[in-house]
Amino acid sequence: EVKNTTIQYLNRYEFPQRENLIFSAKKDLICNSLGVTLLVDDQPKHIIDCYNSGIEVIIRDQMWNRNLNLPCNRIYSFSELRSYLC
Repeated sequence: EVKNTTIQYLNRYEFPQRENLIFSAKKDLICNSLGVTLLVDDQPKHIIDCYNSGIEVIIRDQMWNRNLNLPCNRIYSFSELRSYLC
């Protein structure tokens, strides 16, 4: 259910890269095992875990993550993401 909802959301807002999505409760472990160096996420648990694992994180701003006090870039729309990827 979460996977389908996320894919629909990303399609609706024209997320620029949909081929390399990770759906896991342990994104930090998956990212490290795959050599992922950048994560875009809105869930505090994934943001904190990946940041603490040395992965660069871009926070997709949502009400539930505004209290995070990490030195990470924050985007308010996916169109802003292009400036970090180019």
